[in-house]
Amino acid sequence: MRYFIVVLPLLLLFVGCSQTPPELRNLHPVTITVTDQGKPIENVLVSLVNKQEQSLRGCSAATNKQGVAVIVTSVRDKSVSGAAAGEYKVVLMRNVPLPEDLQFYPQETTLPEAEQEAKAAKRNAFIEKNNIIPQNLQSSETSPIDLTVEGKNCLLTIDISKY
Repeated sequence: MRYFIVVLPLLLLFVGCSQTPPELRNLHPVTITVTDQGKPIENVLVSLVNKQEQSLRGCSAATNKQGVAVIVTSVRDKSVSGAAAGEYKVVLMRNVPLPEDLQFYPQETTLPEAEQEAKAAKRNAFIEKNNIIPQNLQSSETSPIDLTVEGKNCLLTIDISKY
């Protein structure tokens, strides 16, 4: 009996810790394709910002070579494909890989200030030139793209040339 009293609470604790958080249950598949004049765009971070609730739940994914992002919802250290039913703003950010000569290295802090500033200016110019996402799509405050996630597979294509 004593063994049962000690083991049961430990077993319940173990089972309780392995369960999926409630925020990650009842999610619906969401696939978003991002294009520019019909051509797919790779390395775009697509985020869904819930209009009704501010929570620790993050819904996002990066586009692949075909411009497709399959949304994943994350809570703490767990992630599951899909998004909860609700009304969202869609936000796009482009992850622009820097060429080797524009990478930042800690030893740069020992360079003369003028050289540091020149390299930072080149880096910023490169990012701005290659970030083709319109400014208004980069914030939930200004994005005109609304998405309703319901109990079905949600598909959306965004052509940034229309914004």
